[in-house]
Amino acid sequence: MIQLKTRVTEWGKVLGLSGALALGYGAQSLAVDFNSLNPNLTPPPHDQGKDKGQDQQGQPGQDQSQRLTLTARLNPVNSRETLSGRAAGVAVIRIHGNEITAQIQAQGVDPSIMHMAHIHKGDHCPSQSADDKNHDGVLDVIEGLPAYGPVLVNFGADISSLAASAKGGAPMANAAGVVNYRGSGSYTSLVADLHNRAAMDPATGIAKLAAGERFRPEMGVIVVHGIRSSKGLPAGAQTLKGSSPQMSLPILCGRLRVSGHGLELDTELE
Repeated sequence: MIQLKTRVTEWGKVLGLSGALALGYGAQSLAVDFNSLNPNLTPPPHDQGKDKGQDQQGQPGQDQSQRLTLTARLNPVNSRETLSGRAAGVAVIRIHGNEITAQIQAQGVDPSIMHMAHIHKGDHCPSQSADDKNHDGVLDVIEGLPAYGPVLVNFGADISSLAASAKGGAPMANAAGVVNYRGSGSYTSLVADLHNRAAMDPATGIAKLAAGERFRPEMGVIVVHGIRSSKGLPAGAQTLKGSSPQMSLPILCGRLRVSGHGLELDTELE
């Protein structure tokens, strides 16, 4: 049993989350003991989070001393072992005042490559059995879009905006196929950028919020995409502008949930 080690902090220490894609390949049968993360990791109903740093719209409250923690268990999207069918991971988003922090830990992904990851706007993860529309045995990024939706937040070192996140620091796997990612940024800058519709390019799968629309990360989905470029995919595998089918292939997905306790992944996997 592989354990993702963490420490539990006092309530309210918050990690902020954005969206990202990641690449991966599982060479071993991996299991994650999520109970080792936090005995209370199973999230409470969403309405229980409203008095803990959220207003009625799901936004962090006006009191900047309040905090919000979100977690997602990352499960395989494609079942084939060569497509990271045995990978596993966890994501934590914390919002504390004006700081948003995102963390991802994963194992069993393709080693020594960049793993793009994002917060997507959809509300659930796709199912290979139900959403592989062309029945080629692979659920590609286009087939997954109706479930997880377009990208809202891209993960990089600085997640204050799409442009800032593109400057570097995207999730990377080490030689053992392990990802230990952490990014952070200004929450107010991120929300402002999410309303900058002039920067939206639907062909790349990037979306923005409509005027007056609230950013609700607790309603979003974390998706990690990608496999090594040398791996073959069916001829019908689709992709988005600027990405190969291998780079954009969804490999891990998890629905964000409000967590009742502060949680930090402060021990790196090996």
